[in-house]
Amino acid sequence: MRLSGIQKLTLLDFPGRTAATVFTPGCNFRCPFCHNADLVRGMPEDAARQGGAGAPEAPARAPQAADAEAGTDSACPAGGAGGTDASDTGAAGAFPTYELADFFAFLDKRQGLLDGICITGGEPLLQPGLADFCARVRERGFAVKLDTNGSLPGRLRALVDAGLVDYVAMDVKNAPERYAETAGVANLDLTRIRESVAFLMEGRVACEFRTTVVDGLHTEDNLLGIARWLADAKAGQPVRTEAGNVADAAAGIERPAPAGTGGRNGQPARATAGTGAETEADPKRPACTAAGAEAGWPPWFLQGFIDGEGVLGGTGRFHAWEPDGLRRILPELQRIVPTAALRGID
Repeated sequence: MRLSGIQKLTLLDFPGRTAATVFTPGCNFRCPFCHNADLVRGMPEDAARQGGAGAPEAPARAPQAADAEAGTDSACPAGGAGGTDASDTGAAGAFPTYELADFFAFLDKRQGLLDGICITGGEPLLQPGLADFCARVRERGFAVKLDTNGSLPGRLRALVDAGLVDYVAMDVKNAPERYAETAGVANLDLTRIRESVAFLMEGRVACEFRTTVVDGLHTEDNLLGIARWLADAKAGQPVRTEAGNVADAAAGIERPAPAGTGGRNGQPARATAGTGAETEADPKRPACTAAGAEAGWPPWFLQGFIDGEGVLGGTGRFHAWEPDGLRRILPELQRIVPTAALRGID
């Protein structure tokens, strides 16, 4: 298990908790709008030691096909070579290091002051010692939140089944037809991403989905496509990616619902989970309940993009959506995913 940094206090990252956030190095995606470039591509050895400038970006490799046995995901999610930890993700240089001993010494001093630890990256599920790390954190009485891109569903499921995580935040990068482009990985197979979405929809762990909305990577139709994907996963239906489904939603055209959805256009017959704003206002409310329960919709947050020097694709290349545009489309998204909400938009 490797750490590359720590934020010693956050009141925002872990719903209902006063927490610290630790950062793990290495990622199997190359999202060009990512804010943590040094945790994705690495840095020259001297820069990693001294906190200097990062190395040139390394190209992402196409990930491996799913392993047959749950919990033994390879580092990359579809076709091509890939390893099993952060050392084999195509990084160009070294990663900063934050010693585990220092972290646990910090944690022991925060007993009674913090009640949660957020684990983010990079992609934390690449870390081979993650389960033991989570166990050591929970043994000290701290809850664990895991951030993930959803590309390693076997490892995600294993942690949840072992009771080692209390909350999961999964990034849903884009609608299926633009996922590879947005994740920065050519020929990306979405099988594992879909598996992770479906697993979290089962309600075994409190969770949220989130999408960083970027002008140039996300259109209104793309956002509607994500909403329809989540709705299909909630209803246990195959993911529908045809352009007609997105266009139907945008045009307000109703078509017969698939069996078991109880509504039209794949929407539930009624929304009982409340609005996304209500979910955000009550962060201690369990985000996921029993599979199939209408009130068990997990939150889906549309997050604002903020440019900066650490953006993987370079400063000035990407821009945020206009807040008014997101506010305008939000009611339409909430008709499909009733817990859709805006976060960090203003």
